[in-house]
Amino acid sequence: MGHSSSSNDWWRKPFDQGLYPLDSIARDWKEKTETEIVSLRRILRLARGAKILDVGCGVGRHSIALEKEGFAVTGADFSRRYLALAKKRSRKVKFVRADMRVLPFEKEFDGAINLFSSFGYFKSPADDLKTLKSIFRALKPGGRFLIDNLNYEGFDKVFSPQCWSELGDGTLVLEQRTPPDKSRVLKSAWLFVRKDGKRSEMYSEIRAYDFSSLSRLFKKAGFTDVRQHAPLTGGKKPWRRLVVSATRPRNPNGREA
Repeated sequence: MGHSSSSNDWWRKPFDQGLYPLDSIARDWKEKTETEIVSLRRILRLARGAKILDVGCGVGRHSIALEKEGFAVTGADFSRRYLALAKKRSRKVKFVRADMRVLPFEKEFDGAINLFSSFGYFKSPADDLKTLKSIFRALKPGGRFLIDNLNYEGFDKVFSPQCWSELGDGTLVLEQRTPPDKSRVLKSAWLFVRKDGKRSEMYSEIRAYDFSSLSRLFKKAGFTDVRQHAPLTGGKKPWRRLVVSATRPRNPNGREA
C-alpha cells in the first residue's frame, strides 16, 4: 500500500470522506462501548444530568451511549460525514462541527472526553497543547476531562508492524505500521476491502505520548489533579492505552477549593 504524502492535515480528507469505518465499528463494539462507559462514569464521577462534551466524537459511539445514561451530551467533530451519520443515530445528542483546537465553548461543560486515539493528529505538538487549552476553556471550573489515546510507554513490547481484522459487515481492515520515530509519531497505511470488493486506502500519523509527557502538556494547559488510569476495558501491563484524567481547577490560582 502506498500513500500520497504526509501533509500537515492528513486527517481532513479521509475523515471527511468517511474512509475509516467508524459506523461499522460502532455497531460491532456495543459491548465494548458499554464497558468503556462504566469506566468513564467511575473515573469522571459525574452525576446524571451533567453536561459532557465528546471531543472528536466521530459517529457518536460514546456520545449516544452517555446520553442514554442520562447525561446532556454535545459531540464535536470536524468530519461532516461522521456528524451526518451521528445525527441519524440520535436526535437527543447535540452534534456540532468544530476544530478541536478552537472549540466554540467557554465554561459550559461539567466533563469532557477525547477517546479512541482522537488526539495527536497535528504536525506540531503545539497544536496538541492548543487542543487541551480549548477543552480546558470549554469546561466549567471544577470540570473533569478524560483522554484515551495510544500509549508510547512500552510501545516496543507490543508493537506489531501489521494487523488484519474483519468487521461485522464483512469489511477487511489491514493496518501497516511504521515504528514511531524520535518525534513519537506512529505512521500507518490502511487498506479497507469491503464485502462487495470495493477497496479504499488512507494514511494516518498519530503522535503517541507516555504519561509523563502528556501530564506536562496537561499542566501547561492549566489542568490539575492529573492522574493515569488502567485502560477503559481493562488489561494487563504494559498498557497499550494511555488513559488520563484531569480537572479544571475551581480557583484561578490553579488550586482546588
